[in-house]
Amino acid sequence: MSRTRIRLESGLGINISLKRSPQDLGSGDAVPGAVERNELFVTVAVRDCVRFPLRIARSGMTTGSIALVLPALGVSSRFYERFARRLATAGLTAVTADLRGQGESLPVPRRGDGHGYRDIVEIDLPRVVQEVANHFPGRPIWLVGHSLGGQLALVFAGLNSTTIAGVAVIATGSAWHGGFAGSRRVRNLLLSQLVAIISRSAGVWRGDVFGFGGRQSTVLMRDWAAQVRTGRYAARGSKIDYEAGLAQVVTPVLLVDVEGDTLAPPGCVDHLISKIPRAPVERWNYTQAMAASHCLTHFSWAKQSPDLAEHVAAWVFSK
Repeated sequence: MSRTRIRLESGLGINISLKRSPQDLGSGDAVPGAVERNELFVTVAVRDCVRFPLRIARSGMTTGSIALVLPALGVSSRFYERFARRLATAGLTAVTADLRGQGESLPVPRRGDGHGYRDIVEIDLPRVVQEVANHFPGRPIWLVGHSLGGQLALVFAGLNSTTIAGVAVIATGSAWHGGFAGSRRVRNLLLSQLVAIISRSAGVWRGDVFGFGGRQSTVLMRDWAAQVRTGRYAARGSKIDYEAGLAQVVTPVLLVDVEGDTLAPPGCVDHLISKIPRAPVERWNYTQAMAASHCLTHFSWAKQSPDLAEHVAAWVFSK
């Protein structure tokens, strides 16, 4: 049976023109000098039936910083295992966690579920970060986010400035349609609003059918579509001003542009940077030459990432 495909390039989700999912792009390949596999070390229970397995790639050090890796919309944390092992090889103990409703997290989104940005930023991330802190007492925690994971990591950092040491975001820009150039600006606006309408009508977003973003709560997709439309971060049901939170980010921030990334182009990264005026920001371009690849994309960096992982680790060590 054929599947309907929506071509949507939003700066947040999956480039659905790919014939394979991001998880198929070699995340399980071995990395010389690193652990052979990422270890499942704890399952965090946030609420009844809401659970997040955390996996760890150990650096072999009993001191030093922890990198908590947060995924993009619709992408399992298992996709980042190779990158996490490379961070570990570079000296950072790396922990990977899913966003609610994605990957190995439970429950799977179903019709009528109401979780969105508020649940991730205000409930899930505080609990996950606390669990990591409990397992590694006294060790600084750095958030390393990709796409949506990076955007929400910055919001969390603004609201919890004493909890984490800093944030590194990779292939991450605002999803605002105005950050895109040419016809993509209008196309992303129209298709994002179509996603919101479909998910609201169906009671759940079936990205597993449409080929974009995975199966998601309708509230989360409406939060996302609202940010594409307005350029502002907000969460349904929250009393917190996320834009004001972003303006309070004061921890170090590393923004990594990926050459050839059509989902987080420079205009979208610029828009995101404008929201964190108080943060000491460093910006770095990860190029095809560094990746030894002629096809570097919004997702493939996670496979082609030796220099990138080393740069992130070196940046953390310099702080």
